[in-house]
Amino acid sequence: MRGFVLGVFISLLFISCSKEIDFNIPNNTDLPVATSVVNVLKRAQQFSRISWTPIYDIPNNLGAYSAGITVTGIPYSSVKELDKFVGLDVSLKTFMTAVHNPRSVLYTENVRKSPYKGTNSAAYYGTVCSAAIDYAFGFNVNYTTSMLDTLSFFHKVAVQQPDSIQICDVLLSRGHEVMVYDIMRNERDLTIESVSIFESAGITTTIHRYDYNSFKNRWINDRWVIYRYNFARPVLYYPSPFVSINGESCPQYKYNDIICPSRGDFAVYREGEQVIINILNKNYTELTLYRNHQYVERRLATSDDEIYEGLTYGQYSIIGMDKKGNKSDEIHFEIVDTNVAAEVVGDNIRVHYKSNQGVPTYISLCDEVGNRYMILELAKVDIQRGEAFIKSPSGIKQCYCKVFFSTENGTATNVPIKITQ
Repeated sequence: MRGFVLGVFISLLFISCSKEIDFNIPNNTDLPVATSVVNVLKRAQQFSRISWTPIYDIPNNLGAYSAGITVTGIPYSSVKELDKFVGLDVSLKTFMTAVHNPRSVLYTENVRKSPYKGTNSAAYYGTVCSAAIDYAFGFNVNYTTSMLDTLSFFHKVAVQQPDSIQICDVLLSRGHEVMVYDIMRNERDLTIESVSIFESAGITTTIHRYDYNSFKNRWINDRWVIYRYNFARPVLYYPSPFVSINGESCPQYKYNDIICPSRGDFAVYREGEQVIINILNKNYTELTLYRNHQYVERRLATSDDEIYEGLTYGQYSIIGMDKKGNKSDEIHFEIVDTNVAAEVVGDNIRVHYKSNQGVPTYISLCDEVGNRYMILELAKVDIQRGEAFIKSPSGIKQCYCKVFFSTENGTATNVPIKITQ
């Protein structure tokens, strides 16, 4: 019954002829499913309509995002080595505040050069096709394109024809995936007139509209295969102060212009990593550090950057003061303890994990630059037990084990553990 009702709702959405989907839910629709469909589309809009203006050039795969030129959409960059996918590992707030900080990692780190080893990467924060679609569906896990065939909550549609598509279908082709965002149909005979596609490719995440002939040509060239989500998991949507969807109130965001974390506000750090605070105005030189709302220390800034080391897990804030004792900016960051051990047991790898600050979400087995062989999403019982077994990838003599710990602000992973079989 649910599948039938969802089909009716999707058919009604087909008739949409405006740039923005009509989010009025029909009275006879399965509301949880319909709401999830709407939320997927809203989340896709967030990723494709967010605008930002770099202060300095930021590299992309076709050159650079030029200083002073506004960009629309999340930057395309395969940050699998760093685990810095926007929306999954890094919040929109952290990304946007990093853009606003002239000395942030977006401007000072070049992930194309040593010590980084990744490929298809450009900006320090970014997304790729699969990560953008993972965000749209509200997943906490980065399911790569190669994994789509193995996910129980997606199924391959029986009739593989361009006319068989529905809104929110994922179209897979040769290592790339896109999502059907909108379908415009002729009101008389309901034939498809145009199709809008949500995807991350080139330099940004976009929603692009194709007339039906252009869509069919791309269908043929890309050899798309249709996968459909069963919406067994509800998709939630949260408004963002950085992009207004369908007339949402979007008040102007107040950025920190005096002190800023180099990774952006509300960034998540692994325990043991340095936390660099950029001092952008020397008139504000006194910094007071708090951990879990408790006072830790007060220090005077002596350089352009203040470095904090040896901080234990917790939620931190720093309040800046000027020479007269007046408060300036208040910034935030989080430190996660990522205690992980791994060992080979027969044909499996036994992984132990524990954290006081983050929730273990999934285990990834990957190569040195983050290309994933497999992942294991942790069930509630796995989280409570603190250990899980993941099957060793066949034919692979060496891999690296990462556990992703989630917080409300993003994720942190352990230092990758080398596994030799």
